[in-house]
This record gives sequence, structure tokens and C-alpha cells, in this order.
Amino acid sequence: MPKKVSYEDLEERADANGYIPENPEISAEPEQRKLSESPEREYGKVWAVWKRCSEKHGDNILDEKTMRDFIVFLASSARGQKKNEPRPKASYIMERWKQFIAEWARRQKQKMPSRVTNSGTHLISNSHFKHLLEQLWGHDWHEYFALIYRVYHSAILKMSMYSSARQGEYVESNARGQSGRGMYVPDDLTFVVIRDRNGQAQMVVRPKRDAKNMNNEDKQPRHPMQENIGPNPLYLNPVLEPLVICLACGLFRDFKTADEIFALEPPPYEKAYELVLDCPTIDLYDSDSRGFSTFFEKIENGALTGQILTGNWAGSELRKLGFCTGYEKPPTVHALCREGLVQANEEGYSMEEKAQFAGHGLNPRIFFESYMSSTSSVQGVLNILKLDCEENLAEPFRGLTLRRHPKLWQALPAKLQEDLEDNAECAELNDQIIKLTEMIETASSDEQSQNLEVQQ
Repeated sequence: MPKKVSYEDLEERADANGYIPENPEISAEPEQRKLSESPEREYGKVWAVWKRCSEKHGDNILDEKTMRDFIVFLASSARGQKKNEPRPKASYIMERWKQFIAEWARRQKQKMPSRVTNSGTHLISNSHFKHLLEQLWGHDWHEYFALIYRVYHSAILKMSMYSSARQGEYVESNARGQSGRGMYVPDDLTFVVIRDRNGQAQMVVRPKRDAKNMNNEDKQPRHPMQENIGPNPLYLNPVLEPLVICLACGLFRDFKTADEIFALEPPPYEKAYELVLDCPTIDLYDSDSRGFSTFFEKIENGALTGQILTGNWAGSELRKLGFCTGYEKPPTVHALCREGLVQANEEGYSMEEKAQFAGHGLNPRIFFESYMSSTSSVQGVLNILKLDCEENLAEPFRGLTLRRHPKLWQALPAKLQEDLEDNAECAELNDQIIKLTEMIETASSDEQSQNLEVQQ
């Protein structure tokens, strides 16, 4: 049995290693986590605005009038993103306010009560999700900068919907600019072949999310997504895009072709067979980044760059796709995230399971305040009248928060498009649109340009 170590022995060890009692160099202040470049820059901007504003209107932000004046100033001084929308959206003002209270808390060493909420939320339903993917693969005329970007976009949409992921959790978040954080292989993606309930072999992919505020990688959520999706269309299958990307990049250690993989059967003495991933061995665009493990990799000048795609790219591509699909106000990645969590709630999962699924820790307020639909899923009529439970009555109403025009040109069948192109009235309208486009490009003022855009 080893000799018991006394406190005096521990003191001797500490002194020998340079320990100084009551060292004046040790700060009594709490140690704050270092911000990444992007949030540090944005926090600094809004703090500079507050300092100038407080010189004229008072610096007691806890005073209700001062607080409101500052929020109104932020809203009044901001610009919209589009010419025909000169005012910013409420979500932008909410973001600026959150940046301010975060910086205030860092400087004042205490949190400030946040009483500003954004109640304007869009909730995507399964039908909207299907419309987006059907447009992307069946009717979309949009040419991507690189062919694989369409595959990337489809994979991000399905991963976000099926795992309730936020915009910057599979790609680099806008709030974590230049951090390079996102999904990487081989560490963050796992493929296995198992047997389904009917004894048939099926593939399951499990991506890992770099969830917000979860720096412990061991706790970050991982989401199994199966190949067997029943009678649903093939474009809803979550395994296809990750499989294609991994095959194209030579990521599978033991397999080179899809035929080899599709012929796999799990061994009779094991529940699953893992398709082990390795670092890339094939370059899609003759790049010098061989061996780099970014999954959604940015492409410039026809070559892979070794840099991860950003949340800005994913959000922008979804916005374009939403307009092409016929939505007046296109859905966002966050709308996919909300619906995934709402569906999990309606399936009766426990609060702990939902919190792990969403990466929320164990705070039920996050779900209730930011994700839960205001349309109740409790069927009161059936409860009172003791009737059998109907199908989900809340989902159609959630879907009404997004309005779609299904008869837009790009959403029409190819035969109908051809018939319309041969129509004289359609040809005349196309000529008018071309002329208006030329007039918009040569307009002498923003007002004239906006009026022409309305006519167009």
C-alpha cells in the first residue's frame, strides 16, 4: 500500500513547481470565453452605437424609456436589404438587440433582462418541404456555381429538417465567422448497414451537429437517418446525398463503387456493418486540398478550397429556391428546424429526448418560447366528445404561415411550358418583360427603378 501523502508533502510539490500564495497576477474577475472574430466585430459595432447614443439620451439602459429609445434608434437607423423594402425586418432589430445585451453582460459582468421577443415565425410543414425538394430536383432551372452545390444544398435541407438543425450547425455559422466549425469527415459522419423490421438490408447515415453553445464534442447530438422511407418519393431519402458525396470523394476506406455498397448484407452475428470512412483520396475539381476533411467544401475557380461553406450560402440558396418554388416569403433554415422539433413533440417524445435531439441542454423554455407552434396539437373536440383520435389537425394550419403560388412558370410541367411558349400572348408578354428589364438597368433613379420593377 503506498504511503499516504500529507498536506505538507503537497505544499512542497507546489512550491517546487513555482506556486506563489496569493499571487497578484491571478485575477479575481470571472474568465470570459473568447469570442470568435465575427461576433466580436458585430458586438463592438452595436456597443459603439450605444456609447454615442447614451451621451445624448442617458446611459441607464435598465430604465424602460432609455431602453425603448435605444431600440427605436436601432430600428430607425437601419436599412432594408432590398430597394422595395427600405425598412429592416423585426428579426434584424431583434438580432441587434441580442448582440447589445450580450456585450453589455460581458462588460458589466451581469446579465440584463431581455424583454424583447420576436413572435413573427414561419412554420414549414411536410408538404412545403416536399415542394422545395421537388422543385430542386424536378423543375429548377437555377444553374449552380458548381454541379455538386445542388447535391450539397439538398443534403443540407434534409439534414436540417430531419435533425432540427440550425443554419450554422452543418456548415460554418455566421455568428462563428472564420471559425471553420461545421461537419467534417471522418469524425462527424457514420454509415452502417442494418436489417429493417422486414429483415431487409438498409443503410443508415448518422451526421453529427456542431450544435450552438455545445463546446463539448462528446455531447453534440448525432442523428441516425435511415434509407427506408416507405412509399415516399426518392428525393426525400436522406442517405443519397451523403453517399454520393462520399463515393465521389473516395471517402470509403473499403469500397469504391455504389454497386459494392448496395450488395452489402449485415453479418448474421452482428446487428450492423460499418462502412468505415477515411480522408478524401479523390479530388472532384483538381484541387490541392487532398486529405482535407471538410464535408461541405467551398469551390472557387473550379477547385476545392479546403474551406467550409457558410450559413450565409445555405440561407441564400434556400431563399432563391423558395422564390422559384412560388413562395411570397420563402422559408428559412430555421423554419425547417422548428418543424422538426414540433413533429418530435407531437410524437410524444420525452422532454429529455427532445432536448438532446435539438441540442438545447435541459432547458424546456427554449422549445416553448422559440419553437413551439401557437396552433395547439391537442384535439379538444375529440377529448370532450370521447371520439377516436384523428390525424394531425394542427399541421395544415402551421403550413399556412407560408404562402405558395404553385402555378409559377418554373413549377409547371415541361409540356405545358412548351405550349405556353408557342402562345402568341405569352410571346408578347415576354417581349414586354425584356423591355422593362432593359429600362430598369438604365433607370435614372431608385424610384423610377422600383416603379418599373412593379410593372415587370
